[in-house]
Amino acid sequence: MRASVAAPPARVSATAPRVRLMTRAVSHETLEIVTRIAARRVVVGYLVLWVLEGAARKWGPGALDEVFYIGRDVMLVGALLAFYIQGLPRRRHPWWPLLWAGALILGIHGAIAMILGTIDPMTLAMGMRGYLSGLMLLVFTLTYADGSILDTLTDAIAILALISLPIVITQVLSAPDAVINQETVAESANFVNGDGVVRPSGTFTAPMGLASFISLGLAVSVSRVTFGTRRRTLHGFALGALALMSAISGSRTIAIVGVALVVVLLYIAARRFTVRSAMAVLGMLTAVGVGLMVANRVFATVLEAFSDRVDQASKQEDSGGRVLDSIFGFITSPMDLWGAGAGAYSPLGSQRLGTSWEEVDKDKYVAELGVLGYALAFIALAGAVWALLHIIVRGGSAPPDRLMVLAILASTLLFVGVTQQPSTQGGFAIMVTLLVLTGRGFDPPPGDAPEAPGSTARTLAAPGPRRG
Repeated sequence: MRASVAAPPARVSATAPRVRLMTRAVSHETLEIVTRIAARRVVVGYLVLWVLEGAARKWGPGALDEVFYIGRDVMLVGALLAFYIQGLPRRRHPWWPLLWAGALILGIHGAIAMILGTIDPMTLAMGMRGYLSGLMLLVFTLTYADGSILDTLTDAIAILALISLPIVITQVLSAPDAVINQETVAESANFVNGDGVVRPSGTFTAPMGLASFISLGLAVSVSRVTFGTRRRTLHGFALGALALMSAISGSRTIAIVGVALVVVLLYIAARRFTVRSAMAVLGMLTAVGVGLMVANRVFATVLEAFSDRVDQASKQEDSGGRVLDSIFGFITSPMDLWGAGAGAYSPLGSQRLGTSWEEVDKDKYVAELGVLGYALAFIALAGAVWALLHIIVRGGSAPPDRLMVLAILASTLLFVGVTQQPSTQGGFAIMVTLLVLTGRGFDPPPGDAPEAPGSTARTLAAPGPRRG
């Protein structure tokens, strides 16, 4: 009787697990690339809407006014939801809890304020937007974008500066009631210097929006022209356009920011002195000086009207006292322990509720949020001090883009504010996003390497559980 012999076990290819791993890695890598491209489009779209949405509101059909008043943030919220629902690769970072905590605190505070009758739902919603819009763009960028978006953003700012220049020139040379000077709330410009010279707003709905854009553009272009190696010609032309717009803008804020940027630029050049940097700084300052001399001849009437406005303002008010009040005035301002609710003392709140408009941001924090606003004002001061110290300590080693943006951040937190109008809110959002993009921890894109088989460590590319 013949004994049965068992068949040998089938041989499993040793390369099969490796093939599955490679397939998984390729699929993750493809998904990451798609995510980064989509995130880049969203962030650049946010920037373009920030600059151009005012044009649609001022010169488009009346129905577009309300749409574009909130369109930028609606687009961003929609992108966040779409990316989340699709489970796209994302980073883990501590800013999500801060955003949720801020929204929860402001929502509870506002709900109690509505019960007390100091604010209505629409004003509260727009007020919360003012406090949270900067965090929303920051969270989206940290979650889905990568460091390559920095060059795209800076190039887009330069291109938008070149687009804005002819509009600004036309505005200052036109009558206040010309179509180019039309505003969302009136058929003619509300901000007019002496001799009928209009303070330009560009594509924004108010001059403050243009001031925010010019300040940010100057920071980026000065850095790129002086210390950069990429598209210096584009940024050189943009710097010329921004310098000319600064000269004819009639804005004291831009003048202060311009001086601050020159001081920081000279400090950076001194800390990292090389022949190339010295020649670049000297050449740039010479070109700007020549440009301003030409502007003084071509736009003599405009600059004279601006000078007269500054002289009159200096005679009517204590300029130094005003600066100090914008920094520390909140300490002595009257404070309701609870406050009236986010947005109650904004321009929109003054229209809807009949309250007074608090032009100084820190005073607005205290009036709207009470004790919470008092703490927020001190946080703003601490942020400005941190920015200045970072420039002083890291002036010789930090990326020039970062240092110049920090100079704008310090000026904004000290003198300008971030929650007043949608244009200033958008400017602050772009500013903090650029600041994060120039940081050390943002260089690696999400999910550079796939997980090894059986590994318990999660990579940034792995979808993971869906948590905010």
